[in-house]
Amino acid sequence: MARHQSFLAAVLAFGTLMSANLAVAADSYNCSQTTYDDAKTRVQALFGLGGLVADHGPPLGLFIKDDFWDSMTFPEKSKLAKMIVCAVAGPGKGLTTLRFRSLSTGKTLATWNVYRLVPADE
Repeated sequence: MARHQSFLAAVLAFGTLMSANLAVAADSYNCSQTTYDDAKTRVQALFGLGGLVADHGPPLGLFIKDDFWDSMTFPEKSKLAKMIVCAVAGPGKGLTTLRFRSLSTGKTLATWNVYRLVPADE
């Protein structure tokens, strides 16, 4: 139970840190209350499994396990980014920037720029 509470505290702290990076972006992704609730549950699970670790920046972002990132196609990575943006920003909102970095090397893998995921090599 203590681990679960500390995990939730970490997720809430990450969300609080990200709040300075909020922008209204409902047009880019429909983050309804239902979508938010689902996204929040999934993102909490990814944090709990160690697949995601908060990167307190600047710019703010996430460290992601390399094997998890490499196992996804680009459309799947974009969908993951949209889900994380919804879970962090909340219904009807978005993030202006969210950087995804390798957990093992710290190298930037991709960056969420307002409405889309941009690979690091672009």
